[in-house]
Amino acid sequence: MAKLISFALLKRPYLGAFFFTAFSATNAAVYQGLDANGNPVFSDQSSSGVEIIIPSPNSMEAIPESELTPTPSLFPKVNEAKNSYEQFRIIFPVENQVIRNNEGILKIALFISPELKKSHVIQIQLDDEILSMNWKQTTFHISDVHRGTHSIIARIVDSSSGNIIKALPKLIFHFKHSSKNF
Repeated sequence: MAKLISFALLKRPYLGAFFFTAFSATNAAVYQGLDANGNPVFSDQSSSGVEIIIPSPNSMEAIPESELTPTPSLFPKVNEAKNSYEQFRIIFPVENQVIRNNEGILKIALFISPELKKSHVIQIQLDDEILSMNWKQTTFHISDVHRGTHSIIARIVDSSSGNIIKALPKLIFHFKHSSKNF
């Protein structure tokens, strides 16, 4: 396999894609430098005056197993003994739904049966951010939602202890802005 690829070959996208795939398959880093004429060249061998553009996949240090495995003490406490809610679900949005809204406003609708108890509140988590813990209603309008793929987690929480009474699994949806060209 050629160790040096001239810029002329990379002008053809399919050849460039082939060579970058070939380099990544060899588990080697990819370096970019300049030849004698000042043209960019790419290689899997380091030399003076070159810049690494794709690090070797084997160059990372291993993460200790203890950091990868979550500890049960870090999990939120779910109080199943007080769990008297027969139904709790997200009505809107639905899983993998594409929502088009140029204003960045997301509507979330929940269904809870029986009604929410006085000491319980709704907690909504959008992506990694908990939005509030003091909601009693089941319909929410969240502003400033940016386009892209997002996740929602809804929970019923005991307002006095902070314990989770019931939690829904993560729901994924996609937020898009309508095109102004059509």
